[in-house]
Amino acid sequence: MNDWMAINIPLKEKALRDKLISEEFPSVNYKPLNKLGLRTSAKDVYWIDEIQHCKITDLTHPWESVPSCFSGMAIKIVDSTKFAPAYLCIKGSPAKLTQGHNAYGTEDLEFCAMALLVLLEKAYPTISSLLDIENAELSRMDITRSSRLGSLHQVMAVLNYLRPISNRQTKKSDGYDTSLYFGSGASTRKHLCVYSKEKEIEVDLKQAIRRGQDQKAKILKSALEFSRNLIRFEARIKKDLIIEIFGTKKMKDVIAQCKENPDLLDVMFQRGWKDIFDSFENQDDIRCDEEVRTRLFDLAEVDASVAGKKLTKAKARNVYNTYVRILHDGFDKALHPDSMSSSTKYEHLAVMKAIGLSRAYLQQQDGETQSNVVPIIRLIDIAPADLKPAGYEVPDLREIFAA
Repeated sequence: MNDWMAINIPLKEKALRDKLISEEFPSVNYKPLNKLGLRTSAKDVYWIDEIQHCKITDLTHPWESVPSCFSGMAIKIVDSTKFAPAYLCIKGSPAKLTQGHNAYGTEDLEFCAMALLVLLEKAYPTISSLLDIENAELSRMDITRSSRLGSLHQVMAVLNYLRPISNRQTKKSDGYDTSLYFGSGASTRKHLCVYSKEKEIEVDLKQAIRRGQDQKAKILKSALEFSRNLIRFEARIKKDLIIEIFGTKKMKDVIAQCKENPDLLDVMFQRGWKDIFDSFENQDDIRCDEEVRTRLFDLAEVDASVAGKKLTKAKARNVYNTYVRILHDGFDKALHPDSMSSSTKYEHLAVMKAIGLSRAYLQQQDGETQSNVVPIIRLIDIAPADLKPAGYEVPDLREIFAA
């Protein structure tokens, strides 16, 4: 499903000041926007006298929340810089805005964009006259897939298995007991999150009950039943990767491409998670250290080439010694630059992968405890999918946002 959208909408001339010679782009004229009800704040205030006269400078628009009957949408006017013109940013979860939860939802990007735009128009009925919606751009889309496991215990086991993993440019980041992240939230390409959907909705439900939101609590109780034992994989695709996949970040063009080829959302998800999912490749069910040694020397016996280099018995012995160091000292310490060169590290990892030791399995070794979790590909046994209840229908925006 498409769980989150951030749309940047350029401002029309009537919402901009005359461009100064020193400016690359004209700055925001907050007066017509303020008349619509949008708030403004000042960075600086200068008192002119001792009475109540003052001069304000550097007006800005703080983040505001536009409420719907279920959830809120964040909006902010971002002033121009020397690198980019001014725009209005709107962002939120189309699923939460239209149905009160995001346990499941639609893949229809046009519907998701309209959910945000219709809510904006409802809150500020004439704002579209100040916005160049035709040239709106997407700065972020969250594409999610889920897998249903046998129990919540298995969900937590998979999360624990994933915690130490990193691969290529996708590095492990912060996390909590029921969720973890890969990469940086400040990245302009992607940010990954995997978590227990059941635990997340439990928190939302408790909050709704505490606030006396009876209708929302009823919706969340139903969503909670659907989310039992779900592990959710979330690919937060940012503007640079959007451009790389679609050749543009213009919203209407991205929507048109997805209409023509609905599989593009899967492409986005797979591109986001590729580094992590690739780390599970070639993991076999190896039972003991001696089997590792046997496989290495069997591969050397047949004069095999790995990563373009011949595997000799001497090299097989060195790879095995590296493997033993990983078991005893842990992945990071054994392969630290102080211990071996970068080229040797990747060559040894390639050989271990060739005999059935995945990078994900090796990263589980911390020198203290042996991983007793079945590799994730075997544990989940299915690729994460866009799960929905039977008979799911996309909500009707006219009914939801009716005046």
